[in-house]
Amino acid sequence: MMANEICQRLELFYDVTLLFSGTLYPTVNVVFPKICEIKLALIEWLSCPNSIIHGMAATMITKFDKYWGVINEVMAVGIVLDPRYKIDLLDYFFPQIYGKNSHYEIERVKSICQDLVKEYAIKVKGKELAASSQSSNLNVVDVGILGRKESWRSNFVKHKIAKRSDTPNFKSELDRYLEEEILPDSDAQFDILSWWKSNGLKYPTLHMLARDILAIPISIVASESSFSNGGQILTPHRSRLLPNTMEVLMCLQDWLWTNMEGNEINTFT
Repeated sequence: MMANEICQRLELFYDVTLLFSGTLYPTVNVVFPKICEIKLALIEWLSCPNSIIHGMAATMITKFDKYWGVINEVMAVGIVLDPRYKIDLLDYFFPQIYGKNSHYEIERVKSICQDLVKEYAIKVKGKELAASSQSSNLNVVDVGILGRKESWRSNFVKHKIAKRSDTPNFKSELDRYLEEEILPDSDAQFDILSWWKSNGLKYPTLHMLARDILAIPISIVASESSFSNGGQILTPHRSRLLPNTMEVLMCLQDWLWTNMEGNEINTFT
């Protein structure tokens, strides 16, 4: 009975292990819900009356919280960039995980997303200015009498960017993206990279952000290496030296000490 109960509880870890397989290379938006499921499962195990399962869960949740604190922010940003979930999935999982502090954690993820969008927006503006300057070099108007050259295209791009940033009611790409209806979460495989590629013109800043965030591998170690205990098994060849080998080493040590003592005597004489 005990073995059956433990196997049923560890089935979730088996499924996640298969998902982490080195041949699949899942993106963070796929793994994040599974990680949340593990967290909720461990919380449930803590309330189990069985002392063995309770102790197992207490040890596992300590290690999990350490891991979760490192990857939580990046994975949360990745799930926001999934048009099927966005903030809605955080609204579902975080109250169950953080309780009363869930609102603070969701706002913190939103703040991180906004900071990243601002940082990437600077890169987008830099590319627009670089493109406009190249275009202006090809479209220079020769005034003649004034003896100067003027490009209205580059100035117009600067004016457009400045007006966009100074407009108080202007909605950022992130705001427009989050306000749109989420896509249906069907059982069919959803290619999130293709979706962002097709919506790159609509959300150029978020497109760059999604390209970098979703490219982060969940694990750089294949699951076979992570969970295999083959290297921990001690064979007779690993646990001890053979008698003949030990005898050879002792003889070599004795010969070396003899040579060293002989050299010292010759030096003093």
